[in-house]
Amino acid sequence: MSTILDYVKKYFYLPEPHRSSLVRRRIFHQFPFLSGSYDYYLSRKYNLKNIFEIFHKKTKKSPHTGHYITAIPAYGAGLGHVLAEWNTGLIWAVKLNLQYAYCCLPNYWDNYMNLGNNTISCLSLMDSDVLTVRLPKSDFSGEPSKDPKIMNIIKAYEHISPVLFILYDGQNSFVQYETVEILRRKYFGASKRSSVYDHDLNKKINIAVHIRRADEFDKKNSSHLLDPDNPDAKRRFLPYDYFLQVCKILEEIIDKNLISFNIFSVVGQDELSEFFELTNVRFFLNCDARETFNSIVMSDVLVLSPSGFSFNAGMISKGAKIFPYPWWHDVPDNHEWCRLDIQRESINKIKVIEFITNFLNNREERNQDG
Repeated sequence: MSTILDYVKKYFYLPEPHRSSLVRRRIFHQFPFLSGSYDYYLSRKYNLKNIFEIFHKKTKKSPHTGHYITAIPAYGAGLGHVLAEWNTGLIWAVKLNLQYAYCCLPNYWDNYMNLGNNTISCLSLMDSDVLTVRLPKSDFSGEPSKDPKIMNIIKAYEHISPVLFILYDGQNSFVQYETVEILRRKYFGASKRSSVYDHDLNKKINIAVHIRRADEFDKKNSSHLLDPDNPDAKRRFLPYDYFLQVCKILEEIIDKNLISFNIFSVVGQDELSEFFELTNVRFFLNCDARETFNSIVMSDVLVLSPSGFSFNAGMISKGAKIFPYPWWHDVPDNHEWCRLDIQRESINKIKVIEFITNFLNNREERNQDG
């Protein structure tokens, strides 16, 4: 009974358009066969709802023109999940040459991330008689232009304006980093945010080590992650030794006097005693999630966990990222990202050394040019 009451309470506290999205997600989770029927219904160029709206809205004047697209992320999920679905809408907008309409994030993060800056809200479009067209599920999540089902629907509305296309609930692109420059412009365009480095007097090379462990959200929504033997928990929560090994490699490359290791996690310090082996180590445990996120973003070197929180902070950051792989999204392997294969028996030390050496050399060149 309490579960039903919690669900009803959550529903009424949700802003639109997240309410209707939550209902659809819950129904399709309980009755998967309905999902296929709904997808088939949306796959038709003109379903009954859209035909009615086309004729009905011709009698009304909207102040907007053009073709927009949005994604309604899972409002009650963790930040990584929410941003992955949100960013998929932005990726589709870029690849399909449509205007992106902003859908709000959960209140805790919405203004902080600044992603709605200079972008029209999907809710304002919905409230002003814009024709809304829900898109079916696509197997070409990262390349929507290759999906004939999606392209046929979008082309069918070429001469109708204004139109707002809405991605299928849960549509999620495997490749997330193609919009990184847009995300950075929005994030860094906000007023200065606090970080743990704000009062540092000595300018060191700040190395953020984000150790993902079960937090309060997991305890409430993903209790299976509390079992250390659960396969999903093992994939998400890498052993402390992995992070310690990477940090010790970094100590070999960079002058110890220039390093500050900053450990971010939600566990007690007694669990992290082995990290006292490192030079200049500080612990930021159970801190405000937003300040933690921004502190990771503002770091020079990021040793990250296989989590969406880590990955999104890494995408926005201009620092050097060391990320475990494989993961459930693609991970870049370039001058900003060092993709470490965690299926190897040992960490690829040579790869880390080459990556950090190149990063430090490029950093020094940029400082000289500046």
